[in-house]
Amino acid sequence: MEKRNEFIKKFEENLNDYNAKLTELKARAIEDKAELKAEYLSQIEKIDHKRDEFVMKFGKLKNANGQAWTDLQGGTEKAWHELEHSYEMAASRFK
Repeated sequence: MEKRNEFIKKFEENLNDYNAKLTELKARAIEDKAELKAEYLSQIEKIDHKRDEFVMKFGKLKNANGQAWTDLQGGTEKAWHELEHSYEMAASRFK
């Protein structure tokens, strides 16, 4: 049970950090030049989609018990890594 709680806490903290980063990225998009704004917003939309996928999987994981929790753990981690990768790719393009 301790491992489960630590896993959930880690991803809740990661999600909070990510939300702050995404808010910053959105603010930069608003301030940027018009020609880059559309590209920013397109990238942000893709990231938001990945975030929604992660939140859905994470929600299922948090409510699961026993073998179901174990089965969902890998998919949740994969969704998180895809979200991180999408964010890092977008953030690196707009530095």
